[in-house]
Amino acid sequence: MRGLKTRLLILFIVGAVSLSMTPASVNAAQLPVLDGIISIDGNHALDKKGVLWSWNEKTFEAVPILDQVKKISESNAAIRTDGSVWTWGRKPGTTSSLSNVQPSQVEGLDKVIDISGNYALKADGTVWSIGGLCEFQIQNDACREGSSKEEQLRPGRIGELENIAAIEGNGYFPIALAKDGTVWIWGYDKYGDSFLPITVLDKSSMKTDHLKGISSISNGTLVTSSWNVYIMNRYSLYGLTEPSFNLAKLAPNVSAVSGFVDGMGDFHAFSFVLTKDGKVSYWIWPIQDKKLYPVKGLDQVKMVSAIGEGAGTALHKDGTVSSWGKLSQYYGDDKYKYNYKIIPKKVVKGIGIRLNNKYHLMDAQAAFINGSVFVPVRGLIESLGGTVSYSNDIVTVKYGSHSIIMEVWKNQATVDGNVVKLTAPVQIVKGSTMIPLRFVAQALGANVVWDGKNQEVHLTIK
Repeated sequence: MRGLKTRLLILFIVGAVSLSMTPASVNAAQLPVLDGIISIDGNHALDKKGVLWSWNEKTFEAVPILDQVKKISESNAAIRTDGSVWTWGRKPGTTSSLSNVQPSQVEGLDKVIDISGNYALKADGTVWSIGGLCEFQIQNDACREGSSKEEQLRPGRIGELENIAAIEGNGYFPIALAKDGTVWIWGYDKYGDSFLPITVLDKSSMKTDHLKGISSISNGTLVTSSWNVYIMNRYSLYGLTEPSFNLAKLAPNVSAVSGFVDGMGDFHAFSFVLTKDGKVSYWIWPIQDKKLYPVKGLDQVKMVSAIGEGAGTALHKDGTVSSWGKLSQYYGDDKYKYNYKIIPKKVVKGIGIRLNNKYHLMDAQAAFINGSVFVPVRGLIESLGGTVSYSNDIVTVKYGSHSIIMEVWKNQATVDGNVVKLTAPVQIVKGSTMIPLRFVAQALGANVVWDGKNQEVHLTIK
């Protein structure tokens, strides 16, 4: 019997293989709307229970990633209630995407109250890198000459910044807003050389003076209490800036703005504006256009987040979320931007996976197929030490001293030299192999519980 369980374990591991086949039909109508949300940032949302949700712009199906969270960042980072920082799906020391990386704590960071991009703000008002960026740090052992690459990827304090109230790390220049209202930036000059934090000066006054009166910062955008908007693009290189326009003249009942300046420091189109009536609009070239453009299909909004290139997310007053994707050919003709139609979609709850009571990320999401739950198991296999290879429609799985050879879409396989018949072929959804939930119990010998209320599969493996 034990040998049979071992063979079943190896056999159904093949459900993890990623292949290119015609997707099976998925009953998306069974998925409930994501609700109970209190905060959003990019394609991430935080619910009132402290659970962080994330979705992509293809399915808009949110899956839970991490619990005990109090603050989120669109750059795949979060602060837990104990002040620790956790990241996932990104390369160490950067915000670059890396698939199937499970949430992990950033060592060396504590008492953090805000995060943005690759930066963290501590409760004592100092700013730290989440990892790396030695060129902007004060001298320390990790960044000394001759230190290892691993040491250089450790968190470190940025310059001598202190008494900072808010940070923004996703624009062309990282921005820090001090408690006294002054603004600091750092980054690289036009020659590619790094510079440490410097204060931003307002060159619109009779004499150039420190820029003050900023009430909010958002991805390369500074906004004053009187709604003057400063665009911190690459032309603000030496800390000199002036107001680009007054937003209140375009939207007298403005209540919030979520700005966007691209990585080139040029374009700031598709920054979103929230008005007191719960409506959302955006600007393309506000100085030339002298108007805002409404986002149709959105109302009762209390928070908006610009993702860039036309994409965005809105949090409704009832705790539900709407989101929309990026504009293709973003850097093309301006006429294309003006003709672009934003089509918001309600974000729904995808199926969450808990492995031994921890949320588990996968390359492909679990799905309802013809009324049943199907689960991708590649991430589970890799975490158990199994390996999967594919060549010429032949799948080879190795797990410990055992191996299995299986031809795609066949109802039989060879396990340790023995032919075993499969009860049902696996399903292919959007290029990933999926198996029914009951197979997981048979394959892994796991305790499997379906939590319909929270839309989660709980797997317990001893």
